[in-house]
Amino acid sequence: MCDGLDGALMMCDDGERVESIFELVSSSLLSTLNKLEEAQLLKPDGPVKDLELVLSLYFHWWPTYSENLDVEDLLEKVNAYANKAGLKLDKLYNIKETIDEYPESNMDKKERDLVRAGPKEDKFKFKKSWNAYVKRHGSRGIVGGTDYDITKMTKKERIKFSFDGQDPMDRVIEV
Repeated sequence: MCDGLDGALMMCDDGERVESIFELVSSSLLSTLNKLEEAQLLKPDGPVKDLELVLSLYFHWWPTYSENLDVEDLLEKVNAYANKAGLKLDKLYNIKETIDEYPESNMDKKERDLVRAGPKEDKFKFKKSWNAYVKRHGSRGIVGGTDYDITKMTKKERIKFSFDGQDPMDRVIEV
């Protein structure tokens, strides 16, 4: 059964946008790890107390969504960062087996060297990913806004965009 985020992403009829979102999540997570390393916060006993737990959640969540997308190497890179920093990612019940499916050794030498190298400005090209996303999926050069918020549309606009030619807000019960 698809509900919540599952349904929103997996039932989306815009596969290109979903893949772009996953590329952004991937590059933003890696960029975050890069910044944490730069600030000397990427360590098991550091002030970011839930870092290992949050990273282990990616091993629970990411394989479900990324299996049909070209973004599967994220977990190898996260594993490499964890190994480099001495982080223990087996914080979730039965997650060790999943973590073992994404060893650092799966990466090619260039990727491994990139993770092992010290912190560097925009090391994982987040800015490039973001700009590409905005160009492909932004409206008037921005992401977000109210273009698709039916509560911000006029009655005439809602009727124009509805499937049945009726205002969907007429069926909303106010509480």
